[in-house]
Amino acid sequence: MARTRWAMVGTGLMLELIGHDFARTENVDMRVIVSRTQERADAAAALYGFPEASADFDAVLQRADIDVVYIATPHTLHFPQAMAALEAGKHVLVEKSMTTSAARTRELCAFAAARGLFAMEAMWTAFNPAIVEMRRRITEGLIGDVQLVQSNFCTAPAYRADWRLWAKDLAGGSTLDQGVYTLSLAHMLLGAPTSIRAHGTVMHEVDGEVVATLEYASGQRAVCINGLRAYSPLTAFVAGSTGTIEIPGQFWNPAGFTQTTYDGANATTTDYTYRREGAGYVPMLRAVSEAVLGGAIEHPLRTHADSIAVAESMDAVLQQVLGSQG
Repeated sequence: MARTRWAMVGTGLMLELIGHDFARTENVDMRVIVSRTQERADAAAALYGFPEASADFDAVLQRADIDVVYIATPHTLHFPQAMAALEAGKHVLVEKSMTTSAARTRELCAFAAARGLFAMEAMWTAFNPAIVEMRRRITEGLIGDVQLVQSNFCTAPAYRADWRLWAKDLAGGSTLDQGVYTLSLAHMLLGAPTSIRAHGTVMHEVDGEVVATLEYASGQRAVCINGLRAYSPLTAFVAGSTGTIEIPGQFWNPAGFTQTTYDGANATTTDYTYRREGAGYVPMLRAVSEAVLGGAIEHPLRTHADSIAVAESMDAVLQQVLGSQG
């Protein structure tokens, strides 16, 4: 089987989440993990079974045996590191949020496309089997016309001044970490909104809590709630004219969903379950590898336009909550 050869940049939380899924993906060959220090890189390689470790990002980009670079560093590094990888002729998978603004996301995607290189935001939710099937059923009209999408992603982590999530200079806050999921689900099901109204709470100079309402010309609406000061059930709900779909928490990586259809006073409820591969990242990694091997520059489940549109929504949210774009 043909395989793509990868380098991963970053040894933080994302490595903890995705690290073991590389070995579970049959068409991916993870070659080297890159960190700021050799010590951290060596420790990560040993823990996850990667064959090599490096503290020299530039040297890794020059290697002929690397096809794809996965950028999993703080948000402010996504754009310069992804651009450097593209300039070196590498395909890129960039953690969400892809960059800190729609303008930079647009620039990165255009740069990749002009060079015939694959670039994608790592929105694994779009590749989750339950989400793929849910979208198919909605498209086929199995709950009628969708009128409302509601999603929750709220947690209450302790404040730490040295943690990027609370760091304004590292583009911390809730929207770029959690809101990207709630907004992406709305975009997947309803498309780009005609207007957004956002209210929020500023905590430690970042957006600590946000409630965003997305309005559509047809009267459809999405309510996206994300935050860092209280817990929510981490669920999502889709309301249609003839039925509903409930996605259990964590809605961005579900193992299934519940569909209820209504016929007058009668309701029929069906549960759908799906096998989760590894931690849930395998379908995305497999799809990226297939796309690269096939010569594609984007994937239909998370196109450049998708990432740009969601970034525009995040810009609007941050403008209204913080008074400036992210």
